[in-house]
This record gives sequence, C-alpha cells and structure tokens, in this order.
Amino acid sequence: AGSHEKAKAAYEKALSVKGDSVGALYGLAVLHAREGSYDKAIASLKRIAGVNPDNPDVYYNLSCMQSRKGDIEGAIASLQTALDKGFKSWDLLRTDEDLKQLRGTAFYQSLMKGRE
Repeated sequence: AGSHEKAKAAYEKALSVKGDSVGALYGLAVLHAREGSYDKAIASLKRIAGVNPDNPDVYYNLSCMQSRKGDIEGAIASLQTALDKGFKSWDLLRTDEDLKQLRGTAFYQSLMKGRE
C-alpha cells in the first residue's frame, strides 16, 4: 500500500509539471484500477483519450474499466470506438477477464461470431 501511495504521488507530481503526460495518466489509471477505484481509472483514461484520440488501446482499456464498474452501455460504446480505431486483438477480446460482463450481450456475441 505504501508503494502505491508513493507511485500515486510521483504520477501526480509529474502531471503537475506536464498535465498531459500519458505515462503518468496511464500509471494512475492502473493504480486506481488495482484499488477498485474505477471512476478514477476511467477519468485518467478519458484524459489520455483527449491527448491520444486515435489510439484504440485507450478505448479498449476504457471499455475494460467500464465493464468492471458495471457500465455495460459505456463499455460497449468504448469497445466499438476501439474497434473503429483499429483494435484487432481478437484473442484478448475473447479471454480478457475485464470484459466478462460483456460476453452475454448481443453486441459481444455478434462481434465474436465467426471468430471463435
């Protein structure tokens, strides 16, 4: 727990110097996700999307956090954006535990049809 707090402080200090530091924002997102603070992780990922709007991995990770939080609609929208921006890691989509809440949706089943 102490190392998490130190890491958070370091990331926040980096952001105070450079507010759009993707590395610091991503580090915070990971720490918040590990703590179960999904709203904070989502906020960090949305800031990254503002800096790197064409990076499909940002939207994929956003979808994962929204799914973990139980925001299925948001998770589907973010996953669709990731796909629209070129996300094609079908094996990850099939196995990522973060997306388990999406697997029962018509969207997910349609998406994966023929890819299993």
